[in-house]
Amino acid sequence: MRAENPQVIFESLNSTGVSLSSADLVRNFLLMGLDLEAQERLYKQYWLKIEKLFTNKILADFVRHYLIMKTNKLVKREDVYSTYKTFYANNNFTPERALTDLYENAKFYDSLLNVTSESTEFNRTILHINIMDKRVVYPYFMKLMGMRASDNITWEDINKIGHVIESFLYRRMVCRIPSNGLNKIIASLTNKLENDNEFKNLQKHFLNSQFPDDKEFKSNLINYPIYNKKRDWAKLTLIVLEEHRTKETINFRNAQVEHIMPQKLSNDWKINVPNADAINNQYGGTIGNLTLTKYNQEMSNKIYGEKVPFYAESNISLTREIAKNYSSWDKNSIVDRANKLANELINIFRKPETFNVSSIIDYSGEHSIDEELDATGMKPIKLTIQGNDFSINSWTSCLVNFLNYIWENDSETYNKIKNDSSTGNMIFSNFRSPKILKNGERIDTNFSANAIAALLAKMSEICGITDEVSYTVR
Repeated sequence: MRAENPQVIFESLNSTGVSLSSADLVRNFLLMGLDLEAQERLYKQYWLKIEKLFTNKILADFVRHYLIMKTNKLVKREDVYSTYKTFYANNNFTPERALTDLYENAKFYDSLLNVTSESTEFNRTILHINIMDKRVVYPYFMKLMGMRASDNITWEDINKIGHVIESFLYRRMVCRIPSNGLNKIIASLTNKLENDNEFKNLQKHFLNSQFPDDKEFKSNLINYPIYNKKRDWAKLTLIVLEEHRTKETINFRNAQVEHIMPQKLSNDWKINVPNADAINNQYGGTIGNLTLTKYNQEMSNKIYGEKVPFYAESNISLTREIAKNYSSWDKNSIVDRANKLANELINIFRKPETFNVSSIIDYSGEHSIDEELDATGMKPIKLTIQGNDFSINSWTSCLVNFLNYIWENDSETYNKIKNDSSTGNMIFSNFRSPKILKNGERIDTNFSANAIAALLAKMSEICGITDEVSYTVR
């Protein structure tokens, strides 16, 4: 029986007038219907330990990422509580079973945040990803750590996957590829596999997900003002370069980024280097002009010749070689060094060769609607819209079912699709191969698989449901 009165330990939260967070609501859902003895025991045994691991904001993030991992779908922040209640019911959980699972995964989450897994190699990968501020990958990493705890995957395989994800994130960052589609890729990776081959699963999802090749990566890296974008990214890049050379861990907090050509140029710099201002504006924040040092304040705005003795005595190889390799510092020096460092970074943040070979990938399975995929020759068997599944046997059926669904559930948005300059002109005119919708309107369906996939993606965007539409092919 559910208790009539809430437990005293929660009353203060409800009496302050402050809205409860999604995590608070989940906690109350699990505990407040129990008798006082069970409530207090479970609170102390599980929830209190979870609360001690995280701040309120991190706790809410954890619950959302936990749900993404468990449901294999994106979960909006405002939908965490309702999604959790549905997840709880679908799994026939008891409060204790639910709390046990939350606490087990909270420990995984904590080890990701604080870089304390059992694997030193994985910790280094996670540290780099944390510095890149890409916690969006946490649901998948929690899945992998759960598999490791159950002895269903080795650390060797996890590290292999971790290195690819780190490279994927870093290359996309440098190439300025928006990260808004990344959360869908990660959600799809959390699905349980029939063959348990996680690396092949990763390969399948990353192949058509804008994983920059070496040429694109190098071209962008040389000119990317990485320091101006995010100082931590610049420091991370330099530290990774140094660690790769020396195999020694560099203290991220203590390391300082040094601009070889200073951010603020003295008159001496302007006199010694022709067009110094123009060079600095274009290349001052790029990787070719940056290094690590402990003498940042001491060197300040000194001209290059005065910096060389400090560089030559540095205990950082990345900095020592500047003095060794360059007698002067100008545009040619910066570009030359950038090219050399870019070649090193290509090998550090590698794109595996197999991720370039489409012929070995099996694309059967579910794909998000905005995934970049060549649908030619693929047989669609299911369309999913906002959790509703429609059995289909053709791309034409996909188009018809989507428009019928939108008409029945949001006629106003249906009219936006009809009046849109791109979708409306293609679908609602020039009836070469017409079909009749449930509302009696005719639409054209004489399109290729890729054209229909693009139309579905565009219409989903107009409806604001891109995150909630997918199709399954075989």
